Amino acid sequence: LSAVATMYLFFGFTDSNALEAPIESAGAANTLTSNASDAVGIMFDTRMATDNYWLVGVKGDVDATAQDALSAPVANQYVTLRVDVDALGSAQFSINGHKVGSAMANALTPATDLTPCLYLSKTSVAASMTGDVDYVAVSMNRAANGGVA
Repeated sequence: LSAVATMYLFFGFTDSNALEAPIESAGAANTLTSNASDAVGIMFDTRMATDNYWLVGVKGDVDATAQDALSAPVANQYVTLRVDVDALGSAQFSINGHKVGSAMANALTPATDLTPCLYLSKTSVAASMTGDVDYVAVSMNRAANGGVA
């Protein structure tokens, strides 16, 4: 990220294909607005009271308890973000190879079709910013019958 002021980032999975952030700051304190019905990921939003990465999820329009990851992005430094979701819809999160937060049970509905996503946007000022993505790896286990679960 070329700048980390007045900006928003979400990396994870969502069921929404709308051009809106799956989960974002509600603009007051450390509260959230979920635009997706099911989503999970790592969010950074400078509209939060605490400008850190947040571990967030929403299952069937019910927000999981967000967790402050206690770290924030730094301009012009690469970061590795990882979100693992199990068959029960629980999530684990890693930043730069280190697990952060605790397992998020009921992070999303397991049977819901999701798409990986990376949202990056300025939130107020007109100044431009850039974000470089080196790679994105997405994988899943196959069902026992050889099909996709």
